Amino acid sequence: MENQNVSHVLKLSQPYTFRDQSYAEINLSGMENMTAADMIAAEAYLIHEGLFTTEKEDTLEYSFFIASRFSGLPMQFFMQFKPKDAARLRAAVKEYMGSDADEGSGERHGKNK
Repeated sequence: MENQNVSHVLKLSQPYTFRDQSYAEINLSGMENMTAADMIAAEAYLIHEGLFTTEKEDTLEYSFFIASRFSGLPMQFFMQFKPKDAARLRAAVKEYMGSDADEGSGERHGKNK
């Protein structure tokens, strides 16, 4: 797997407290077990929340859903993030999924078969 050497621990710019526990980092190693079904569940969550976009991976909600699913922390935990940490989490999820900025954008839309 191409992402084996990528650290799945996201160090936060500041500690966040949730349910009387402080977190200075988030362990996202559970993403190693992600399947297409998890991605579909994230898309279904966005639709349920009324968010319709062609670039789902670019939304904070999508990243928060994936992070919640694989970190064991609820979505509410991620909602308190400052913009810097929210953006870093989104970037970490996108990097793991291999959907960096322009990389493979044609493939995602079925143009490069």
